[in-house]
Amino acid sequence: MLEHLATQGPGLTAEKDAVTLLDLHLGRVQGCQPTDALAQLIEVRDGARQALKSTFAVRTTSVLARSHADALDNALGPLERLIDQAHAEAPTAQQTFEQRWRQVGPRVEQVLKAIAAKSFGASLPAEVHTVLARLETSGGQLAKHRAAPDYVRAGQDLDLIEKDLAEFDKVYGPTNDQARKDYLVVKSNLEKGLLAQLEPALAAGKLGQPVFGFFADAVNKYTEAKALMDRGEKEQDYPPALKAAKSLATSGPVRLKGALNDFRQDWQLREAPIRSLLDGLDQGAFAGVDGKALKTAMQQVTQALKTLDADLEVAAARALFEQVEQAAAEVREAIAKSFVKGGAKTPKAARAQAVAMLKHDPDVMKAVADEPGGGALIDTMVQDLGGKAKDADSKAFVRAAITARFGPELGNKDLTTKYLPRLYKALGMVPASHTLDNPMLRTINRDRTKLVPSGDYEDGKGVINLQVPRTGLVDSMVTLATRILPEKLMGKMTTGADVTVFDLLALHEVGHAVDDKLQFMNGKAGNVTYGGWQKHAVEEVAAALGTAHGFFKDCAGEGSKAFLTAYLKAVLEKKKPQAESSVTSMAAGAKAPNWKALAQHAAVEVAENIRLKSSDKGLWDRGDSAAKKYAIGSSVYQECYEGQWVSYALSARASKVTDYQFRADGEWYAEAYAAFFVGKLPASHPLYPVLTQDKQSTAAAQRAAR
Repeated sequence: MLEHLATQGPGLTAEKDAVTLLDLHLGRVQGCQPTDALAQLIEVRDGARQALKSTFAVRTTSVLARSHADALDNALGPLERLIDQAHAEAPTAQQTFEQRWRQVGPRVEQVLKAIAAKSFGASLPAEVHTVLARLETSGGQLAKHRAAPDYVRAGQDLDLIEKDLAEFDKVYGPTNDQARKDYLVVKSNLEKGLLAQLEPALAAGKLGQPVFGFFADAVNKYTEAKALMDRGEKEQDYPPALKAAKSLATSGPVRLKGALNDFRQDWQLREAPIRSLLDGLDQGAFAGVDGKALKTAMQQVTQALKTLDADLEVAAARALFEQVEQAAAEVREAIAKSFVKGGAKTPKAARAQAVAMLKHDPDVMKAVADEPGGGALIDTMVQDLGGKAKDADSKAFVRAAITARFGPELGNKDLTTKYLPRLYKALGMVPASHTLDNPMLRTINRDRTKLVPSGDYEDGKGVINLQVPRTGLVDSMVTLATRILPEKLMGKMTTGADVTVFDLLALHEVGHAVDDKLQFMNGKAGNVTYGGWQKHAVEEVAAALGTAHGFFKDCAGEGSKAFLTAYLKAVLEKKKPQAESSVTSMAAGAKAPNWKALAQHAAVEVAENIRLKSSDKGLWDRGDSAAKKYAIGSSVYQECYEGQWVSYALSARASKVTDYQFRADGEWYAEAYAAFFVGKLPASHPLYPVLTQDKQSTAAAQRAAR
């Protein structure tokens, strides 16, 4: 308490308190020793000087206080000399410490590192753990004093550590000796088993260079354990070496066996279609095709796998796998050539032959499609179905044909009679660079609905999900409705050709996949030629709305601009502003805002009309007049998906294809894309020359390939 009072205002004013404080510091000064740390000596001296300063007022009137102050002042002289001596000796203390550290430091660091890594294990005798605990504590103090730096105390820490190391060696010696004996036994067994097998295999690159993924974990654990064993031998520190050797002996063979099993299972997956191909060769499904090279390669793989556990010739087996797959590819190519050139007399007969081949090789249609004239042959076989895949064989054929010609795999649901040929037709309307050569078109799923068609595309995943009704009568009825109802601009794209709503929907979703591949619209942000599309945070929309429609100016008396922006943001988010703390917390002043007047402002009406009406209904549905009415300047702002805000140039609606095109930038591209490939996109539309160039480039590439 006296120490605290002495530092406040004029200092101590009571004679008794001043004398007590001076005597306290006198005792501290007189207690200083030459072995005390320099920092401690300086701290005592500075405290005494502060005590003399804080008692000055008392000493001007009190003889008793002056006498006690004189005693403290006299004691400070020897302390100053002690500090000077410590300053002079400080480099010597550092030099002494560093000289000792060069001798014992490496051993100290080794032991402290092993303690930190818990390398000694929990099974050591209690007296060993006691010494290790002391070493850990002293090591922490040593690190602290070296960092200060305080080499006098660091030297004292080193004294304790050396003493504990001597005791450690005394109590650890018998434990280490026993660990050495046990270690040599475990190592000897390893050398007869795992080490004898794995070391030469790694040296010869039998597990791959770099090591194949299946074996990475087993090899990494082996390498870690072997390093601990080698270090233990080198440093004569056997408990951690024994622990590593035991772990390797127990888990090493298990990991290696698991890796070998995973390697075999991988081959089994790759082998299954090749076995089926061989069965087809044996059964005459591929007449005139020689499969001897493939059979020989398969026999070599079988033999290699039999001896794999013993010889670990994994890299050699992997090379044989690749030889088998190459031989299989050559067989498929021969089958495809024979099928295309030798061909059946009619599309029906060719399709029957293709179905028979597919039962033995699901990938054979891809090989057929790669052959000159193969794609056209597949098209003819599909067209011969007359738009109906009536039986299971026909459905399997069209499904394989879609993947072979256009790339995507089909989901297993609702692959109905008319859906498959119709999807094939739709995909065939666009260039191969948009389908077969598009990594963003991987899967097409279908759910059959009762009436209203819809779809979606999963960005970055390459997945199209179609929710469509029956592709026969119901699709025709929906298409007719779009032509009759005047507000359905989509109807303009289905007139005058064999084009239905299903075709447009499928092409629309393919358009998303193409945009995803090319990142076309992402590269055109703000470009008015392509709609001027931009993405916004809701706060940006609120700010633009409040400025353009005078909300900030007209309602300035109701609160700050931040408050008014928060108000509009709440409206845009379908919230009640007066019930939102994010709004009410910004209302300043004694008078509450006039909530009714705020709600009646024209800017609020705009906000209510540009937000989503439901998950799939918004401003875009309401045509040109609504877009113009609720535009903010020359741009139309709107919520396109839940919580997602965009704007586009109002002038872009002059080249409108459909109203839905103006939901978002991706929809602007996809709707125009569908219109182009059904021949309904005006040549004046900005995407027309872009898509024409894509179409012509693909055609030129196909001619060059032929």
